[in-house]
Amino acid sequence: MQTIGRELGVKYLLEGSVRKASDELRLNAQLVDAATGNELWAQRYDWPMRDIFRLQDEIVRSLAATVKLEVGLMGRGYDFGPQRTKNLEAYDYFLRGMETWLSTSPGGFAQARKMLEKSVELDPDYADPYALLAFWDWLEYAWQRNNDVGALNRALERANKSISLDGSNSLPYTVRAWVAIMQDEREQALLDAGHAVTVEPNSAFAWMARADVNNALSGKPEETLTYVEKARRLDPRHPEIGCLQEGSAYNYMEHYAEAAEALKGCENSSINWQSAGGAYNPYTHVGLVFAYSQLGREQEARNEAAEVVHVSPGFSLEKMQRMSSGINWQDPQRQHFLAVLRKAGLK
Repeated sequence: MQTIGRELGVKYLLEGSVRKASDELRLNAQLVDAATGNELWAQRYDWPMRDIFRLQDEIVRSLAATVKLEVGLMGRGYDFGPQRTKNLEAYDYFLRGMETWLSTSPGGFAQARKMLEKSVELDPDYADPYALLAFWDWLEYAWQRNNDVGALNRALERANKSISLDGSNSLPYTVRAWVAIMQDEREQALLDAGHAVTVEPNSAFAWMARADVNNALSGKPEETLTYVEKARRLDPRHPEIGCLQEGSAYNYMEHYAEAAEALKGCENSSINWQSAGGAYNPYTHVGLVFAYSQLGREQEARNEAAEVVHVSPGFSLEKMQRMSSGINWQDPQRQHFLAVLRKAGLK
């Protein structure tokens, strides 16, 4: 396989077998990774002989659409690990859900969610859509767009389901870590964040999440910056990854100009989903409110406070504290943080 792939200059190879009985045709097709020889997908087709050309068109159409989606997502920063389903249609719905989410504002979550739920319906043992659904459930709750605590419970249930099906994906461990912060389970949060980078040590997202958990719980901003740098080395195409975590660490270190620069970089992020920052994340703007206030740039701080409410209309500081009970909000530095935010207009 490796030799053929190298000679043809291709990443995938399609192989198969054909059996004929009377006027019926049975075709077994497999899509194979040319570099490893691993089977990525397999499908059996039973068709009448008279429709042989339509069968060929169907196979080409299905594969071409799926591979096109995968290549497009890889170009936008999504790092595909091993394929965890051999159901091409389930994989296709998973990719379409990802693409829809990345191509729209948060309003696109609903349509993307339907695609992932369809993926699960087609292959109930496919771990990846459970992991991404868990991430979205947590994200909408954390960003104060869904105040139903049931969303947090669903996030945990789906993360656990994904891990039970395949424990080699770092995403559900990061979701569990974030949920643990909200449930005041500090040790569990640190354990799961550490497990995520153990499971996928080359995942930029996992290291970004490790930085995020460290920011929330450890009070060691220099360590956070080390994790962010690790994430950026793993994904040099997107130097803005970890911008929110970097900006938060600089705010904690009282390096406010550096914090503002990092957080402004989030607003232009081309990988909003991966940096967990970006213009749609209220906490990007919260960090800017604090940094600008400390720099004496009061009008810019008020503008960012307005942006917080714009992207999350139900946002409140009280909910922020309640939803992150694992964070020590009585710490004098965090009390000062809250006071500055209130002065800038956040409630």
